[in-house]
Amino acid sequence: MIVIEDLKVSNMSKSAAGTVSLPGRNVRAKSGLNRSILDQGWYEMRRQLEYKQL
Repeated sequence: MIVIEDLKVSNMSKSAAGTVSLPGRNVRAKSGLNRSILDQGWYEMRRQLEYKQL
């Protein structure tokens, strides 16, 4: 049995830029993290697992 978590990728990759009154911190680090999160291709892995299951 393989279980896949339903991740909310859009929530995980929100911007850390903030606003003018409340500027964000560690924006460059968060930008790199967002790039890595979006580059993972979790949907393709899930699709392949469903295909192999048949």
